[in-house]
Amino acid sequence: MQVHLIATFAAAALAHFLALLSPGPDFFLVVRSAVRHDRRLALGVAFGIATANGVYIALCLLGVGALLAASATVMLLIKLAGGLFLAYLAFGALKARKRDYQSLTESTGGTHSQTTFRREFSVGFLSGILNPKNPLFYLSLFTLVLHQEAGMGFKIWLGIWMVSIVFVWDAFIIMVLSRADMQQRFRRCAFYIDKITGMLLGTFGLTLLYSCLVESRF
Repeated sequence: MQVHLIATFAAAALAHFLALLSPGPDFFLVVRSAVRHDRRLALGVAFGIATANGVYIALCLLGVGALLAASATVMLLIKLAGGLFLAYLAFGALKARKRDYQSLTESTGGTHSQTTFRREFSVGFLSGILNPKNPLFYLSLFTLVLHQEAGMGFKIWLGIWMVSIVFVWDAFIIMVLSRADMQQRFRRCAFYIDKITGMLLGTFGLTLLYSCLVESRF
């Protein structure tokens, strides 16, 4: 039984990490924050994303996740809110003018714009909590991988592991990109990075909004 639980843990952890490697809105927000701000502030995004994942994991453990996923209305609202949030972030990135990045290019440290750890945390949290793939992924993972032999203690430990890995992975990206030499290279093309990020976030957002429109017709 112990060996079986270890195999279950390894399978769930591997599936989770492989899903984490797939670039999505969270990844691009982490990169954007790491390039624009110092690592202390950028880590706020990582904390926010990890916390949002923790919320959905906790809901799955409590049995609420299944209710959320089963409710077409709730999932539609999550998609709608997520699409609007990503569209808002995309609009902010795309409307910026090139001269707005002059101070960022010339700086050797600090931040490009006025921001706080709390604000970066909020951006990361909202991105994670409004991503409809998160509740569906964790629900399917906990339903398909875990079995009756896995007690609540095992599930809680697995949940803590997953939240920790989400934060460690995002923090690793931030630590790499926030090095002084890396930031100087990326800040020279920060304007274009923001535009690309804005287009990608906008694509994610419009895709969610379009799916809401299609689903609302049925």
